[in-house]
Amino acid sequence: MSRINLFRTTVFRVFFLYAVLFSLLAAALLGFTYWSISVHIAAQINASLKTEATDLAYLFSHHNVEDLIATIGRYSVVGQSADRYYLLISPSGLPLAGNLQAWPFQFDVRPGWHTVRLHYKEYQTRGWDREQDYTVRSYVVALPNHYRLVVAQGLQTVQKLRDYTQGAVLGAIAMSVLASLLGGYLLSRAVLRRIDTISGTAGEIIAGDLTRRVPIAGRDDEFDELAAKLNAMLERIEQLMVGMRQVTDNVAHDLRSPLTRLRNGLEVILLESRREQEYRSAIELAIEDVSVLLKTFNALLSITQAEAGVRRNDWAEVDLSALALDMAELYEAVAEDRGVQFQCQPNADVRIYGNRHLLAQAVSNLLDNSMKYVSQGARVELRVELQQNSPVLTISDNGPGIPADQRSRVLERFVRLDSARTTPGNGLGLSLVRAVARLHGADLRLGDNAPGLLVTITFPPFKTPPS
Repeated sequence: MSRINLFRTTVFRVFFLYAVLFSLLAAALLGFTYWSISVHIAAQINASLKTEATDLAYLFSHHNVEDLIATIGRYSVVGQSADRYYLLISPSGLPLAGNLQAWPFQFDVRPGWHTVRLHYKEYQTRGWDREQDYTVRSYVVALPNHYRLVVAQGLQTVQKLRDYTQGAVLGAIAMSVLASLLGGYLLSRAVLRRIDTISGTAGEIIAGDLTRRVPIAGRDDEFDELAAKLNAMLERIEQLMVGMRQVTDNVAHDLRSPLTRLRNGLEVILLESRREQEYRSAIELAIEDVSVLLKTFNALLSITQAEAGVRRNDWAEVDLSALALDMAELYEAVAEDRGVQFQCQPNADVRIYGNRHLLAQAVSNLLDNSMKYVSQGARVELRVELQQNSPVLTISDNGPGIPADQRSRVLERFVRLDSARTTPGNGLGLSLVRAVARLHGADLRLGDNAPGLLVTITFPPFKTPPS
């Protein structure tokens, strides 16, 4: 696990905020549940008391006091177990019937709702077997001839239910808070572990191990997507570093000969006085060697710029057909001098978005290779067409071709096959073609023309250039 304090990480803060919000929401929902239950119980008690009081008042108005007293006596016995209490008060204020012995003197026996506390000593009734206060909800009805009827409901059971519900609600809130905090902590640790994996891989790469890659968990989540993108980036960085090492080695190897030859030739000329013609010949040879060096460095610079994409500011709409015709016009004379049959077949109006200079340089390198390695009387063809709405540039010949196991290798810098060692070149032509193709998002393939080499560059479908 990372040495970073877990409680200071953004991940934990996000989960903690989520836990707080979740807890507040749970508390609000449970609080609303408790409130709605309490309101519902109170409404039921009020409705029951009012209904029963109304029924007894109706009995009194249609019969007499004796019948009401008898009925209240029966109700008192039955209702005692349910904390239901009754009291019939005479016009003089004396209790006539019911399981309540009196009414609190501090409350007027006025019609309507009352919630009062009755003490065991003062208002003892059946069922009150211990000395304590009792809270009752009562409904008082004014009867004819100044009688008063009290129907009450003890709230002990209701209060127990409310206390139980309140305890359950508070317990549920506490459990939800603890569960959300614990879940946030565990999820934070899980996320931090995956971040630590990426961080650890990055540390190993910084230490010099460019072969390291971020593990992919296989969950197809955002971390796997990030790991895949990072691995692709690391793969590209490794390729560039390997390429840079190869370039360094190859530059040191391939440029040593012309530089040594240039130095030795100049030193030989300086050993003794020579005729003017000898000096001129030595200078011409030196210029040729310098031209080879400059050509090599220019090719390396073009490849570097293409791979880095520094020329994207020069991009515009390019007519690939017109470009092919221009290159064909340049190479017709070369083909004629070498006795090569050269043919150009561009379809009309095939357009791409890119850098015309780099594209022309890539096509020039491919045509130069084809002209260079085919024998007299061979055939070279340049073709531009649309295939499934994608622009395709093809250069084919019937020369010796490239073996299938060497086609990926010849795209590397300074790589030349043994059969090409006797011809002029620096092994950078196809590397530049690959760099230009990558820069334009194109697919470069070297294939078999049976016989000969078939080079196919498939560009993305043309879209309106960004403004």
